[in-house]
Amino acid sequence: MKVTLAIVTLAIAAFFVYRALAPRAFVSAGRGAISAEVLAVERVTAQDSVTAYKDQRVNADLGKKFVSIEIRIAASPTEFDVDDFQLVKAKTAEVGSEENLGDNSQDNYFFWTPLDASGQPAASLDPKSEESRVRLSFQVPKEATEGFLFYWGVYVGPLQFAG
Repeated sequence: MKVTLAIVTLAIAAFFVYRALAPRAFVSAGRGAISAEVLAVERVTAQDSVTAYKDQRVNADLGKKFVSIEIRIAASPTEFDVDDFQLVKAKTAEVGSEENLGDNSQDNYFFWTPLDASGQPAASLDPKSEESRVRLSFQVPKEATEGFLFYWGVYVGPLQFAG
């Protein structure tokens, strides 16, 4: 009985230590290599539909809209993961406690498109390039008008997106 209690106590303590330290560890391990200085928002738009993967058009759900954010990153695409970007309501003091503007558990919540130097859709990101351009599209409630682009401890914004 004492061994089981000790194991359960250690497991609970390990979970709390992981929850408190893991976000900082991920950032310090290089996932936060993107800083506000290398990330530039070039354009923000709101619309009822976006072009998703393989040129498929996706409509926003009832009461929702898509916010598309075109960004330029002064880094090779091997230095970041596009899927780690979030659109959050506000800055928080603790990394990992951000609240997304939309429901990121939904299939049509997030899409991204590589862009060429002129801002047009491209086939892929060039892993040899020292600069990357991407369009990020998030489905959010229609009444949402402002949020922050978030990447592992880096906040950009607030971004305005009426419409």
